[in-house]
Amino acid sequence: MDISRRQFIKLTSGSIAAAGTYLLFWEQEKQPAIPEKAFISLSQDFSSAADVTKSFVRAKTPFLMASYAVFYPDLLHLRGRSAVQDLKKAKEAEKLVYSKDHHRLDSLPAVAAAHLLPVTVLDNDRDNLCKEIANALKDNRREVKEIVLQNLITAASPNIDVLRFFTVSSEVLKCIENIISETECNEKLLTPASLCAEFLLNARLLLRANKAPENEIEQYNRLIKLFKTSRADHFWFVSKLADLHEATFTSPEKMWNQLLPQSSEALMRWKNFGYARDYLSHLALLRARLIFTNLYTFTGKIPSDNTMNSSQAKRALPKTISFYKNFNLNGIVNIGEAQKIIPQSEKLFTKFLSSGELYELINNPDSFDVSLSDVMPDKEEIKISKCVPFAQYRKYGILEKLANSQDANRRKFIVKAVDAGWKAAVAGYGAYQGSGLLHDIVARVFVLKGKELSEIPKEVKEEAVEEVVTKEESINTGQYEGVDQQERELGKIDFKIKDY
Repeated sequence: MDISRRQFIKLTSGSIAAAGTYLLFWEQEKQPAIPEKAFISLSQDFSSAADVTKSFVRAKTPFLMASYAVFYPDLLHLRGRSAVQDLKKAKEAEKLVYSKDHHRLDSLPAVAAAHLLPVTVLDNDRDNLCKEIANALKDNRREVKEIVLQNLITAASPNIDVLRFFTVSSEVLKCIENIISETECNEKLLTPASLCAEFLLNARLLLRANKAPENEIEQYNRLIKLFKTSRADHFWFVSKLADLHEATFTSPEKMWNQLLPQSSEALMRWKNFGYARDYLSHLALLRARLIFTNLYTFTGKIPSDNTMNSSQAKRALPKTISFYKNFNLNGIVNIGEAQKIIPQSEKLFTKFLSSGELYELINNPDSFDVSLSDVMPDKEEIKISKCVPFAQYRKYGILEKLANSQDANRRKFIVKAVDAGWKAAVAGYGAYQGSGLLHDIVARVFVLKGKELSEIPKEVKEEAVEEVVTKEESINTGQYEGVDQQERELGKIDFKIKDY
């Protein structure tokens, strides 16, 4: 059946509102925290630019990574493309009260712009969003580039809207080309360059799947070729990444199930992606190369410069080491094989691997004057890895879970909700049965049911229904500028429910 964008967003937002009510009850009952909490919170707890700005700049790494995939949907639904300008004002106000991590604040408007691209079809609006992204990619700070590029990758993860509407301007592609050129002269930009490669390779697959004109695809081919033809020794790592991507993700038609999330997210759950093991092994090798660069810049073996100095490298080391250790990346990097194929010109890095220096640094960082006390063990980061791919908690991921309900009675209930809203569906089944069905469906969508969790009392289920109704009514009032934009511009959603 075809459903309107407004109905689609009401359906998914209502699911989240109900999940939030159940989660609050379990927290009050002092039940174990669940990793899905981050995605429920991201989807409903931040409605203003000021709230989003405070959250983004202060977020711990797990929540920040979750936000790259599920970028504060309520703000984007409420404000639509106006959210970008709202965030520009809010981040300047936040700088006056918070002195840390201003690179996060300065990346934020471009991050929002990236996540709005898949739901923007008018050329002028898309150009304005791309201008914000391009300005951030021109920023001299490596961290700003990395945040924006990671979000471009997650924003382009495959769904119906991405396949139909996602594209970037020639200005954004020019900025990516400039990053590639800068990296040729500076190995400390290897991470931004590898993120550029991820984005270009994934986006090219999207374009091919959408049967885009060959001249548009050629722009991406030309930039990818720059990695492969560069004479810079350290560019071997990105060139090899491109070769492995092309060998692994060969079919645009299969990318829905096969294309990996952005590299940090994919490496968190590398054991689940056996079909892409060689590609992931190389991504892990790139992480080892990053640790090497950070350590040798910190110790002075690689000179400090404007991209990274010794003190910046020391601050970066604990997080990179912690990530490598938390997710056992040694288990996927075959050091013996890597030594055979890494170019001779990378002899310092090869020695770093073969001498056991990497192993010692990961397992005994104190001997290198590196403390992991603030980041290790990061239980939240390990827990949230169970939710990979994070895109399953975006609106299309929620819709897919609803559509694939295994129970016929629940499927009928979902069809009623799709057709007329959760409120009407619950009323159609009666308050008691309807609230119970809503709970069963939402609990399964968000993995909120388990033996360790208390049974949900009747009054809590009724409260969840009230939250769903409130959310639906607020969307109906016209307060949601972003919903209205999508309703006007994007067309209907083809909703196919199992066996219906």
